Formats: sequence, C-alpha cells, structure tokens
Amino acid sequence: MSKEFVFQKVVLIKPYVFIIIGLLAVAPVFIVVAELFSAYGIIGGKLVGIALGFGLMLLLFSRLSKTVVITFGDNYLDFRVNDKVYHYLKTDLEGFYSFNYLQTKNCTISISFHFKDKRKLDISNYALNAGKFDPVKHQMLVNFLNTAQCELDFKEVSVNKSRSAGKIGDVWFSGKHKTAF
Repeated sequence: MSKEFVFQKVVLIKPYVFIIIGLLAVAPVFIVVAELFSAYGIIGGKLVGIALGFGLMLLLFSRLSKTVVITFGDNYLDFRVNDKVYHYLKTDLEGFYSFNYLQTKNCTISISFHFKDKRKLDISNYALNAGKFDPVKHQMLVNFLNTAQCELDFKEVSVNKSRSAGKIGDVWFSGKHKTAF
C-alpha cells in the first residue's frame, strides 16, 4: 500500500539560489524606483521601491512554485513534480535534511533529499507566511516525517549548524550513523 504526501506551492531550488534570485530582482527595482522618486523630489521612493521589489519577488515565487507529490511504495519512492514523475528505489536514498517536525512547531517546508549517486532534490517554501503555525500543515509534516523514517528505516543522525544558521532544514535523517555530506 502506498502512502502519498502533497506539498503545494514549493520550489525545487536551493535556498541560497532563491535568495540570490530575490536580491537580483529586489535590489535593481529598489534602486531604480528610489532614484526616480529622488530625481522628481517625491518622498517615499525607498518604501515604494521595497514594496515593488518584494512584489516582484512574490511574482517570481508564484511562477517558480510547483506541486510535489511524494509517494512511498513497497520498494520505491516517487516524486511527482507537476506532471513529471521521478522514480527511485528506496535504497537509492542516502538520507535527507529536514526540520525535526516532531520536536518543533515549525511549518516551513525545507527538505533536501540526497541520493547515493550525488543527486539532490530540494523542496522548500519561501512564502511570507511559510513559518506561521498552521496545525493542519504541521500535522501533515509530522505525518510525513514519521512515514519517511518508518518507510526508509531512517532516524535522526545529526544536526548541521550551518543549515541551522540559515534557517533551513538542519536535521540529517539517514539509515547510516555517519555524518552527512
């Protein structure tokens, strides 16, 4: 019997790439709008620039957002991204980083799957309200983590301090008791 989890409005890019894209979108808009307002002697150019920049970032986020369905089967793990399916054997997965949703009320989705062939699949959400506590979403994340640990025979191995500082999934779950890569 397969178990399926649906993650909506997530992006499949690394967190630092999203930040870089955001800065490349926000900074130029902010600078141009602030300069134009200053040139015409209008007050509030910086505020308008920030608002437009973040509006552009939200637009980018909505365009990059996808729905990801993770299915745990008997011997396999499927990732359906919109209409494309990526099929893996459970034994292909080395481990994954995630928040430990069992010990926190964090509702931000930040999961990084690491495969033995060195491929990675990052699933994250960066909406403004992503970290806001939502009991239904939190329960889904708890169920996902419990299922992943049970289905993959993984357990919490270590905490990555640099990922903690970056506010991204920082707990390494794996079937092997070794430090993550």
